[in-house]
Amino acid sequence: RARTHDRREAPSFVALSCAMADGDVSVPQCRGLREVVGTRLEPFLRGFEERSFQLGVQDIVQRLAPEFLVACSDGSHPIVWTLRHREYREMFEEQLGAILEGLDIEREELIEWAEALRGLAEGLEGDSELPGTGGVRCADFDEFLKALTASEDYEHFVRVMFHAAAKFREEEADGEQGTGLLQEVEIAVPDGFGPGQPLTIEFLGATYELVIPDGCHSGATFRASVPVAPPLPLHHEAGN
Repeated sequence: RARTHDRREAPSFVALSCAMADGDVSVPQCRGLREVVGTRLEPFLRGFEERSFQLGVQDIVQRLAPEFLVACSDGSHPIVWTLRHREYREMFEEQLGAILEGLDIEREELIEWAEALRGLAEGLEGDSELPGTGGVRCADFDEFLKALTASEDYEHFVRVMFHAAAKFREEEADGEQGTGLLQEVEIAVPDGFGPGQPLTIEFLGATYELVIPDGCHSGATFRASVPVAPPLPLHHEAGN
């Protein structure tokens, strides 16, 4: 019953990784385009708009969605979610490779260039144009990096999958309408817990306070119903 995810795992690409803002979409690179349109940085994100790539991402997200209808009771996630994240980010790695090949740029060159640009941006005002980019403002360069490396972020991936799982669950409920739906979940009682004790669980990104029923000790499972709101668009969650 392995249920751990090592969040210190090194990303397969980038020593440039940045924390992601909540609510990014399944192909988050496309969100960063507006800041770099018409500049030398645009092609690096534009390639992620390729139709076949976006369909591939949608396919894997929809296929894996049911695996994320799991209640977590010990603050960790199932180890399989880490493996699924690897599948997800490998798609982005391959697409980035294709983009760089089309631009005749080596991956190491991109990393060195981006690190040099980031160093320049740190010493300039936010509204200043970043030299060598063809018009990118220093304040927008960080957003470019966030967009480019978003798929490396495990927390971003989990948000995407929770959203897809919620949509899958709503469809399975035959489109039942209302402000919220009840979902029956199975909870494993963690070590050190027993009957009558409060237990916090996470389900689809929300937390719930439950009480462990009589007869349920460490290692046992019990079922409970929790209210789950219909999924909101991911951009809505970001407040956009």
